[in-house]
Amino acid sequence: MVRSDAPVRVLYVDDQPVLGELAATYLERYEADVTLEVVAVGNAREAQDRVGGSHIDCIVSDYELPETDGLELLEAVRCQYPDIPFILFTGKGSEEVARDAFQVGATDYMQKGPGTDQYTVLAKRIHNAVSQHRAEATSEQYGAAIEALENAVYVLDGEGRLTSVDDVFLEMTGYDREAALGTPISALDADGTLSENFASLVDAEGPDTVQFEADVVSASDEVRRCRCHLTARQFTGESAESVVGVLHELTDLQYYDGLTDLILDTSTTLMSAEADEVDTKLRWTLQSVAEYVGAGRATVFSATEGGDVTSVDVSTGGLDVSVGLEDIEKTHEWCASGITPADATADGCAGAEWWLDQFRRFENVRVESLSSMPPEADSLRERFERQGVTSLIAVPLVSNWSLRGVVEFASHDGEGVWTDREVRLLRTLGDLIAHTLERRRREREMARYKTIIDTVPDGVFLLDEQGYLTQVNEAFASSFGFDADDLTGRPFLDLVDQGCVPPDIADEYVEGIKAMLSGDREKNVFEVEVSLSENVETRVYEAHTRLLPYEDSFRGTAGITRDVTDELHHRAQLRRQNDRLDDFASVVSHDLRNPLNIAQGFLDVARETGDDSYLDRVEGALDRIDRLVGDVLSLARQGQAVGETSQFDLAQSIFRTWAAVETFDASITLTGELGFVTADETRFSQAIENLFRNAVEHGGHDVAIDVGPLTDGSGFYIADDGPGIPPDRRDAVFEHGYTTSRGGTGFGLSIVRTIVEAHNWSVGVTESADGGARFEITYQPAETDAPPVEAESVK
Repeated sequence: MVRSDAPVRVLYVDDQPVLGELAATYLERYEADVTLEVVAVGNAREAQDRVGGSHIDCIVSDYELPETDGLELLEAVRCQYPDIPFILFTGKGSEEVARDAFQVGATDYMQKGPGTDQYTVLAKRIHNAVSQHRAEATSEQYGAAIEALENAVYVLDGEGRLTSVDDVFLEMTGYDREAALGTPISALDADGTLSENFASLVDAEGPDTVQFEADVVSASDEVRRCRCHLTARQFTGESAESVVGVLHELTDLQYYDGLTDLILDTSTTLMSAEADEVDTKLRWTLQSVAEYVGAGRATVFSATEGGDVTSVDVSTGGLDVSVGLEDIEKTHEWCASGITPADATADGCAGAEWWLDQFRRFENVRVESLSSMPPEADSLRERFERQGVTSLIAVPLVSNWSLRGVVEFASHDGEGVWTDREVRLLRTLGDLIAHTLERRRREREMARYKTIIDTVPDGVFLLDEQGYLTQVNEAFASSFGFDADDLTGRPFLDLVDQGCVPPDIADEYVEGIKAMLSGDREKNVFEVEVSLSENVETRVYEAHTRLLPYEDSFRGTAGITRDVTDELHHRAQLRRQNDRLDDFASVVSHDLRNPLNIAQGFLDVARETGDDSYLDRVEGALDRIDRLVGDVLSLARQGQAVGETSQFDLAQSIFRTWAAVETFDASITLTGELGFVTADETRFSQAIENLFRNAVEHGGHDVAIDVGPLTDGSGFYIADDGPGIPPDRRDAVFEHGYTTSRGGTGFGLSIVRTIVEAHNWSVGVTESADGGARFEITYQPAETDAPPVEAESVK
């Protein structure tokens, strides 16, 4: 049953997209007690696909459409959906078109005009058509339910004239429908009781509901004694109040009529109960019904909120009887004074299979006398005897083809006869209780889910078939810079339009849906880069999506997102560590083995010949081993994460490093101001030291070194006037173990690159102005008001 205030989904059909967009804009601005949600399409075929693939409350169509017209679309829609409201909204209409439209089954006809005020009129007509359609559907559902209780139902206007009657009313009074409508209530009144109670109800100071007994006159002047029920109601779309009346003939079945009315009253009470009111109102229901049917005790045994008791295999229609009722327990009970309460569980004893088997088959258990119970139920009979039960009726609580429990009415004052009609009415009550408990269970379950979803650190979202975010948690919304309430209801493509995520994510999402619909995969996993602004680090999220349950058509997806930015950084760091392990293996297997072999060989020669001059060769090999071990250990340490950073004067740090290095007759010149930088100064100095050593090693003891800022201010350079580095070898010089010097280890520039990249900087090499090597380090300069060191030359 659709709520009267539920959003109205409108399908707008027009071959001009601009007009469709304009209409959608103004219709969705319409202010009323319901919201209009407009989907615009350009042709009849797409319109039929939309109607068949998603829920549509109303269709608004132009008359002239490509390859067809609005009337042909209307006929096609009416073949499959005879009741959906359809408004022909045309710019080239005529009386003939209007007549044909209504003959085919149009709900309304409206001719387009100038200006935008016409869309307000159109919105009102859409609202009225849908409200009428929903009211009729609701009325039919209520009418079917009421007629199932065998009551005559009618509606009176404020003057007491009949405006609506059901089939039971016509059968009881002998009127045909046309003759009944418009007939005053006084025509049915044998002694004035009906008219008197109607007058009291419509009085401004009168009650909202009255119940009484009256003699009702039929069309053939036959008088029937009836129990009457009148209630004032305001129907949707009507300005004046109406009066709903219920007649039930009082015959020998008056008892059942009273029970029917009681169950009807309790149904209203239970169905309107909030979750925290269910327990109280259910106990009141048990007491009211138990007292009416003469039971001393009424008990509800229901399943714990966590799973079904038994279920139906839809494909075979078979029952799953492997699960019993042992897991359900007494949840609600009313007992008359002096009556023993029921046991805590529904089976109560080990020999209750006879009892359980019937509930598993959704059957009622009717015991008019304990002596009528079969031998296999002896232990159950003994339990009832101890409790003073003499007869009982128990009906299963069934909801959505699942057994949710049992409601039991027990008599303690002699054998009882539970009639078929009485059992049917109690079964109706059982269904009502089952639906009420199931509704509360689902409400609590949804509340728990919402709490969990709002608590988890991962983002959670639901996307409908149109790509709209129907539900998100705060974790998901905050990752895009929104609140959950602001993001809910918006299309996901808004995040693309605002530059939060790259455009190709939409294609990735669609391809994943196709793969899941085809069965190629159960879920779709992809990465999303989220960029909120230039000053905020781009985060990477891993998204997992699955299809929402669906039958005939796609209904959307559910997904979670997890921030994997740090994890990706850790993976990159692990790869670098693995690379360093490979370097260690290379050093141990090759670089260290060669000088070790040299040292061992010349040491053996020295021992054999007694010539100590060979020990100089041994010493040289050991010196190389020492340098290799030192450089490899340094490389390993530089691969660790950056330590504590601080802001310091770049030029002062470079001069301090120069002073600590053996530079022979080399000179250094500072050209320009370098400013300040934020870094781990200890590791920074190690990188600069290696650049100085590299310049002296390849440029000679008298090499001239120049240090200065890059022209764009993005970093600084260290240049020398040595032999330089050929262009085809400039990328290779930063690799582990690369060297062109016989005494070099090949790790110095590799250490430089490792330290620079650990700071998220970059380093490159080119040719200096003097033909030597020029190393350029780029970074983000620190902002400070302190004056930098001025240019100077040091030798």
